[in-house]
Amino acid sequence: MTKKLCQRFTQLKAFAACSCDLESLFSERAISIVRRYGHKKAPEITSRIALRCICNVLLLAEPTRQIFVNQGWVIKSIDLIERVLIPRLLFEISDTNPQQFVENVGYRYGSGFLLALGEPLPANEEGTIKGPAINPVTGQRWDKEPQFNPPEMTEEEKEREAERLFVNFER
Repeated sequence: MTKKLCQRFTQLKAFAACSCDLESLFSERAISIVRRYGHKKAPEITSRIALRCICNVLLLAEPTRQIFVNQGWVIKSIDLIERVLIPRLLFEISDTNPQQFVENVGYRYGSGFLLALGEPLPANEEGTIKGPAINPVTGQRWDKEPQFNPPEMTEEEKEREAERLFVNFER
């Protein structure tokens, strides 16, 4: 892990429900355990235990709930969780493979995180993804995306629109 990422984990110690476990959760061994037991093939009880370990570290401690969430240090911890921990965990679950990561979360969400890590963005090669066709930007299946078919404009509406655009362009 990078030094900057380790510093962010250290900042989160103040907000964790059980801050003593923070370093141990994000070690290489712990992440591999979460990856192994977090998949669907693992027994349900083991998956729940792995999820509980993550929750104990990431959920806010009771003293930090004394004030509104949008005040003080708590909002910073939520921001770090959104920007650092969740994408990092998704990347680790994707076997630290940029191509797999983009397939899992979509190019739109994955590209920013991969650039921040300094990882090369995967090339969009046709036929590399097995299964239904997926929109690389949104991560949604093409056949499930809403189709937008604007209504046909009459000649009069087209003239008014052209005139409006011309006036705006002249300004």
